[in-house]
Amino acid sequence: MELEKALVDLIDPDDRSVGSFLDGEGRGFLALELDRGKVVLWWKGAPPSSVSDVLAQHPDASSEVRSAVHSLGELNAAARAATEAVEGAAGVAEGVSVFKVDTARDGSLITLKVTPPDLTDAQVDRLRSLAQVATDVPVNIEPLPADEVTAPAAG
Repeated sequence: MELEKALVDLIDPDDRSVGSFLDGEGRGFLALELDRGKVVLWWKGAPPSSVSDVLAQHPDASSEVRSAVHSLGELNAAARAATEAVEGAAGVAEGVSVFKVDTARDGSLITLKVTPPDLTDAQVDRLRSLAQVATDVPVNIEPLPADEVTAPAAG
């Protein structure tokens, strides 16, 4: 799709990560996706003129800019702060580790997938409280099911 390629081309060629999208810091940008043939750009606030210009150059392409609650940069910072709070939560649960972080499609919250999988509801609630104190982005804590936890390869 030409529009999608044009938007992707706005990403810094020296750093192909989406976090570098347009302005080097990801301000406003959350995600670029295809939804039933439509290019959807999730953005917090008004997209910069470079994005508007690309969209205007492709009037026949189906596209939409959707409003994001938080930018990718904000979500990444929230994930770092919440992870640090959860993994440093002495006395709540033994050996808690953040295995992965998911974000809501609209950027409204982050979900920390944690191990061990056998945390009690009370432990999860306490970890959620500690994580929420570390960031203003809503945080959900989910123990990762045992069958999704993979051990590092022996070597």
